[in-house]
Amino acid sequence: MAAQAIDLRRPLRPARPVAEAHATLRAAVPELVRRTRPEVVICDIGLPDIDGCEVARTLRADEDLRSACLVALSGYAQPEDKQRAQEAGFDSHLSKPGSLDELNELLAQLNEIRARPRCPGPRPR
Repeated sequence: MAAQAIDLRRPLRPARPVAEAHATLRAAVPELVRRTRPEVVICDIGLPDIDGCEVARTLRADEDLRSACLVALSGYAQPEDKQRAQEAGFDSHLSKPGSLDELNELLAQLNEIRARPRCPGPRPR
C-alpha cells in the first residue's frame, strides 16, 4: 500500500488573513479527499486552522466522501475527547504518541472497521 502524506498543519501562505486561510483550508480538505480517494484518513484533532472534528463532520456530510474510514490521532485522549471524535464521525481514535504497531494493527482491522455502521464505504466480501 503506497502512502501519501500531506501536512495540513503547515501555513497555506504566511501573509494571508486568518479568516481567508481558514476558508481555504476548509475547502482544500474535501477537495484533497475527493481527488485522492483514500481508504483511510488519519487526522489530528488539534489542527491550527481547522478542528479535526470539523474535518470529520465535513467529510461525513458529503455523500461522495463519506466512505473513507476516519482515524483521529490526537493528544486529546480522555474518554470525553474520544466520545466527541466518535460523534463527529471518526471511526477510530489513536492517542498520541502513536506507535507504528498501533497503526499497523488498526490498518489490519480495516475490513472490520469498514463493516461498522459508522463507515458507510464498500463492505468487505
